[in-house]
Amino acid sequence: MDENMEVHSLIMGNLDRFKKPIMIVDNLYFDHKQTINRTIRYVNSQYEYGSVDADGDYKYFYNIINNPIRTTIKAIDFDTKDINMLTDFGGDPVRTWYMNRDLKFWMKDKEFGKVLNKIFQEVPVFGSAVLKIVNNKPYFVDLRNFYMSTEVENLSASDFLIEKHSFYPDEFIKVAKDMDWDWQRVMGRFREKQDTFLEVYERYGWYDGSYKHIFWANVGTGEKDEVTNQEMPSKGEALSVTEVGEHPYYEFHLERLPGRWLGRGIPELLFDAQVRLNENENLQAKGSSWSALRLFFSTDNSIQKNLATDVSNGDVITGKDLNEVAMPDRNLAYFQQITQRWLANRDENCLTYDVIQGSGLPSGTPLGSANLAANMAGGWFDFIREQIAEDVKRLLWNEIIPNFQKDNSTEHTLRLVGEDLDAINELFVKTITNEKIKEHIQRKQSIPTAMAMEAYKAVINEKVLSDKEKLLTIPKDFYKDAKYKIDIVITGESKDARIYAQTLFSALQAMTADPTLLSDPVKKKMFARYLEQGGVFMSDILAEKPKTMEQFIGGSAKGSGGGVSRPQPMSNVSMPMQQVV
Repeated sequence: MDENMEVHSLIMGNLDRFKKPIMIVDNLYFDHKQTINRTIRYVNSQYEYGSVDADGDYKYFYNIINNPIRTTIKAIDFDTKDINMLTDFGGDPVRTWYMNRDLKFWMKDKEFGKVLNKIFQEVPVFGSAVLKIVNNKPYFVDLRNFYMSTEVENLSASDFLIEKHSFYPDEFIKVAKDMDWDWQRVMGRFREKQDTFLEVYERYGWYDGSYKHIFWANVGTGEKDEVTNQEMPSKGEALSVTEVGEHPYYEFHLERLPGRWLGRGIPELLFDAQVRLNENENLQAKGSSWSALRLFFSTDNSIQKNLATDVSNGDVITGKDLNEVAMPDRNLAYFQQITQRWLANRDENCLTYDVIQGSGLPSGTPLGSANLAANMAGGWFDFIREQIAEDVKRLLWNEIIPNFQKDNSTEHTLRLVGEDLDAINELFVKTITNEKIKEHIQRKQSIPTAMAMEAYKAVINEKVLSDKEKLLTIPKDFYKDAKYKIDIVITGESKDARIYAQTLFSALQAMTADPTLLSDPVKKKMFARYLEQGGVFMSDILAEKPKTMEQFIGGSAKGSGGGVSRPQPMSNVSMPMQQVV
């Protein structure tokens, strides 16, 4: 058997296996492809078998899925600003700080924020999202054209991963030239088949004793069997077979269920609710069409058959027993009750209560109940964000940061202003002060006094606080041996801005009324706990303002009222970056 036929048989066998539903437990089966297709239809408010029923009436689609999807996207989203690099054991905090700032600028330039946004857009819809790294660039995989062992826990456990690519002829020729494929032979066989698209299957998995990357084109017509004279299936063209170490896919999930790879998204959670509410709405629509009619009955055969067409304004109808048929909709309250029950079921399943969606609460709802619902839902969404954050960390470790280090291995400039400048200045002061203290101990064999430490700080402050911005030159390979950890803040998105502002204002009032809140250990601990409940951390309000040399020499300010001018920096002091890193 030649290689083309071997690869054809391998891929076709994998695809047949993918299409079969898997048994989760007895009498519970899961169809991966059907779930994906049904999800796409529901998100687009489309029925599987058309929008007209057996009576020829239009079927309305009462979509209850898209709003919970949008709410979930907002609740689990985080951005590049929430990704931070921390100094690992034995690392240099200044070096890590520079790397952290440089990485944020680099991710903004590479539009990594759009990659994160796409993850959070797809995960609530399908339950899973797959990102592929090709030539150091991220691409999102279309789950409609992605095949794996549907029962595995993660993609690395699947013995095959197949992605189908559909090309127009001109598009394929361009790709084939870049990939060094025999495009002329492939195009010749493609024209035999006379299709619109040329299908190329890309497979990662075990083949012939090793893990390989295969491209195979499903082109050409089958040869005829010499005995039966029947056309055999096409064996296609194996474009390339390359041995590789691993696959380039990264996966992200919303809610995992045992026995299946695909996560459970919002549409799948609401399949039954969507079917029942669609049925309810269309029954109500049919009933309303009947209740809108005006019918009459009479025992007099001489009366016209249709008053709408046979009677004009002002006509006198002669006859007896002419009465209107009562056509009220007696089930309106029932329909409304059913709708409210299923909408409540939707909110319970998705934790998208009114307080989470940002809409007004029903009249009479206790504040405690609203806060309890918000906290419970917020805790669940934080759990989801934490799971996704762990997968994003893996992507950062393996792909993003190595590419960042490669792109920033040459000498370049970093501009610091505003809060960034304040933060690095504070870090400079601490780092250089520690070095001066070490030198003092080594030189005099004694620990410096508190006054001497303050003097060191004051001199260093004069050096550091001299500019409103800094243009710092980052040396070549500065980040090569950096020791760092990655942290992703997962609670910032769920913080209520109004509660945060109220907590800050309350903290200001409390500190004004009782200054010992920041000095008494017991009060400070309790005060910190109170602040954290409103999303405020003690470090946010306890930024130490360093003393300058003039403030140190002059001592504390006396009297009250009036302002003190900022001391001028020492003009003959320079501080190259190499002295502080």
